Amino acid sequence: MAGSIVTNGMSMQALTLLLSRFQREMILDQTGLEGSFEIQLEWSPNQSTDGPALPTALQEQLGLRLESHKGPVDVLVVDSAEKIPADN
Repeated sequence: MAGSIVTNGMSMQALTLLLSRFQREMILDQTGLEGSFEIQLEWSPNQSTDGPALPTALQEQLGLRLESHKGPVDVLVVDSAEKIPADN
């Protein structure tokens, strides 16, 4: 099992931030749940027989559901960058 989160106290907002990093996709907390939760989550990051994919693991192990939505996202664009010369 390659994906695993085990903690005695994590907020839903922290969980979604962590899952966003694992998935390299933006995951938002829309549960409305506040406070800290004990979390034990294990999943397989690739489609192997080692375990469930993340959406399945979230549903089966934590009772949470991932839904895909499209919407506006703020993006920071860097047009150019220049190296500042160091003093000699």
